[in-house]
Amino acid sequence: MKLIKYFASYLTYPVLSSPRYQRYLASYSSQNRNTGVKKGDNDLNGNYKGFVKENPSIYKEWYELTTKEKQKFIKDFVKNYKTHYPGSRTNVSLKGLAMGMDEYEDSPSVFGIFYNDIWKLQESTAANEKNKKYETHFIDNRFAHQSFKKLLIPK
Repeated sequence: MKLIKYFASYLTYPVLSSPRYQRYLASYSSQNRNTGVKKGDNDLNGNYKGFVKENPSIYKEWYELTTKEKQKFIKDFVKNYKTHYPGSRTNVSLKGLAMGMDEYEDSPSVFGIFYNDIWKLQESTAANEKNKKYETHFIDNRFAHQSFKKLLIPK
């Protein structure tokens, strides 16, 4: 009977007040204090906006681009990729994906992956220069050349 009472009290022990959980909460909140996320305000109707992520970048992200800006990036990207990698078979695929954009008034989303790679590379190198850190693993990136960074669309 004592054994059953022991297990029953163990199962009903509040996990949220356990010392291990409190240490986890304290370490988690101290790690995520300065994440660049600020608390949003209420709009005019009284609806809560939630959390808003600050984006200090001077370049737009892929989802912020208009269709015309996306098409311009795609055309310039295909030309630039061909100049840097002239013998690559990827050039044929990129050209095929880019065909018909004007006709159908759309842009292939696969180029968003390339745009975001270039954008992330630009942001990380800007942060490294700001913090006086120089990381060598970005040198091997296929989009590390300055001409790819010039394809990004400013805000």
